[in-house]
Amino acid sequence: YDAWAAYDTVARGRYFFEKHTAEDVDAARHEAISYAAYRMLKNRFVAGNGPNIAAINAHFDALFLSLGYDKNFTSTVGSTPAAIGNRIASTIIAAGMADGSNQAGNYAPNNGYLPQNASMPFKIPGTTMAQPNHWQPLAFDFLILQNGEIVGASVQSVLCPHWAPVSPFALVPAIDKDPATGLMFHDIDPGGPPTHGTQAMIEDAYDNIVKGSLQDPTGAPIINISPSVWHNSALGSYDMKGYGLNPVTGEAYADNFVNQADYVRTVAEYWADGPTSETPPGHWHAIGNEVSDIMAEEGIPFLVGGTGPVVDRLEWDAKMYLAIGGANHDAAIAAWGRKGYFDSARPISMIRHMAQLGQCTDPKMPFYNPQGLPLIQGQIELITEDDVKPGGRFADFVELVYDPPSGEPIGINDHVNEIAIRTWLGGFYGGTTGVGTEGPLPGHVYKDASGWHIGGFAVGTNDTPGAMNPGLKPRSVMISEIRLDQTGNDPDQYIEISGPANQSLSGLTYIVIGSELQSKVPSPQGRIQNVIDLGKYSLNSSGTLLIAKSSFTLGTPDLVDDVPLRKIANCTHMIVSNFSGYRGQDLDFFDSGSLDFTVWTSVVSSVALRRSTGNVGIHSATVVGPDLAKNQLYGVGWEMADRWMPYQSSNFVTPPFPGYTSGHSTYSRAAAEAMAEFTGTKYFPNGLFEFTMPMGWSSFETAPSADITLQWVSYYDAADEAGISRLYGGIHPRADDLPARVIGSKVGIRAV
Repeated sequence: YDAWAAYDTVARGRYFFEKHTAEDVDAARHEAISYAAYRMLKNRFVAGNGPNIAAINAHFDALFLSLGYDKNFTSTVGSTPAAIGNRIASTIIAAGMADGSNQAGNYAPNNGYLPQNASMPFKIPGTTMAQPNHWQPLAFDFLILQNGEIVGASVQSVLCPHWAPVSPFALVPAIDKDPATGLMFHDIDPGGPPTHGTQAMIEDAYDNIVKGSLQDPTGAPIINISPSVWHNSALGSYDMKGYGLNPVTGEAYADNFVNQADYVRTVAEYWADGPTSETPPGHWHAIGNEVSDIMAEEGIPFLVGGTGPVVDRLEWDAKMYLAIGGANHDAAIAAWGRKGYFDSARPISMIRHMAQLGQCTDPKMPFYNPQGLPLIQGQIELITEDDVKPGGRFADFVELVYDPPSGEPIGINDHVNEIAIRTWLGGFYGGTTGVGTEGPLPGHVYKDASGWHIGGFAVGTNDTPGAMNPGLKPRSVMISEIRLDQTGNDPDQYIEISGPANQSLSGLTYIVIGSELQSKVPSPQGRIQNVIDLGKYSLNSSGTLLIAKSSFTLGTPDLVDDVPLRKIANCTHMIVSNFSGYRGQDLDFFDSGSLDFTVWTSVVSSVALRRSTGNVGIHSATVVGPDLAKNQLYGVGWEMADRWMPYQSSNFVTPPFPGYTSGHSTYSRAAAEAMAEFTGTKYFPNGLFEFTMPMGWSSFETAPSADITLQWVSYYDAADEAGISRLYGGIHPRADDLPARVIGSKVGIRAV
């Protein structure tokens, strides 16, 4: 904008106030803008300040060269457009170095902020919170010491809790800033977020759990998200009134019926800000671009503020970017000021901590704590003894307990009287990165005449339990098929063994070697997870033996075994002879990926299932996997509440900073207000803006199940949906969202 304004006799720059002339003003503006933007981008995108920096800078260089400009011209002296652009960039860079953001320190906190809670290794059940009202960093890796102590590694570093005093774009500290707290518009939320143990906090935790159970398209209700009945909420509310007729054209909106789970999942991912997507400020610039493109294509005149003379596209874009960028700069100050001040916990910490405390519904029932989770039939329940019996609905919850010093299994934890919840099942056991080398274990694998294959994740796809696989003519006993996962809970897991008809299995045992890290055991890798004695059985006349749970619905098992197949990490399935070990035994004491000793005389058949790179858990020459998350549909089912996970990619999980207030909600409403003020209307062109996600678009899992089109009438509709997307994604509770919308509104109006 300042480069554009330098060649206008009336416009006032924001940081740069010189005035210049040129024979070809349009060409001069383009050149000055390009040099200023190039220098700014090269200044901000430096090593240590984000991923893919080298590739990003290469793109900058290539684009700059393609425009005919010289990256080696760095002079700030003179009145050429290039020098003016460099001088503008130099001026703004200097302002950024002195604005309180600590750019010189790569924006590291400089206000003494330290997390008040130790990190949470989220791949392990539960959490430890010394201060449950405060933020807890996540650990994406960890060590378990010999005394059972868990030490986090790859721990999140908090982003920008020092942002409150950063110099604003349009906010007026003397008017807008509370002198006691340093927060902007503190009159909107003088009490801050709900605190631990309050009814508001309990209700928000319940709301997060409910929204975390809406992600299964199987049996989900069909809802109408047509603007006729959807959106149009009052500021700071969820009361969607819909529009009836199009407020711009007067025409009726067509119905838009979609699967509710598809809507929830696509909204959560469309507005997400994970590793491969735009953050909200970038997203709103992209929306601004699309709106401007539509206006240009349809001949809608560019009128700044909806009035006055028609301007050209360059002036329109420069001023629009200034409005959106300025509003979001101030939104960051308002939101991150609160994040640093209130330091509130995220749902993953809040829900797990409350689950560990107990239930708050009935003091006469087991596991009561007034600060725990509420019991809601069908959503949050206490585990009973009947639940964990073989064939019971929570039979898979039963797990080994290990002695911390020795690492030896010492008993069984059935989790009776603890809390179970209905939730999305992809986060804790499943891998949701969508990356081939770090994807989830295949849900189903099978062997035929051409070798091993990953089968369909959905039950019934490629499943042939108890029947010889096509073209397979085994001359000896072998593993031929494994289903270890399915949508929701896994009643239909099974193992198929094949070989010569009526072959005796005397002396053979089926075992699985994998990771028991979720049992908090030292040296968790290389543990024997499953032991199935085959010695009393023979293959049937078709040459197969089917091993399945008592809950199996795809046929009649020859051998019933209710111990679940784990999906935590790399694992190896084996048929061995003369087995002398026991379930829970550690065969890889140093977690090196090599077995230190064996407890069998020979391996008859084996196949390793891979989730991640490396040798750990891989003890067979035959390896299948990983699968892609896009091939899997984790669904919703019952899980231990202390293992609750948000609907996010497993290489993201939750942002690395406190929750209150929501950045998405603040940024988005501020940008929406800026767009409404700048364009002169709160409505998108023609009263409708759409984005269509084709079937299978998601990178989290198989989603959506059919094409889905999100629709918004006003900029406020899009902002509201960005806010609630963080609730569907398990990133924020309601308390983080609604006040942020109101704050964002004030910020955006002030900016324009």
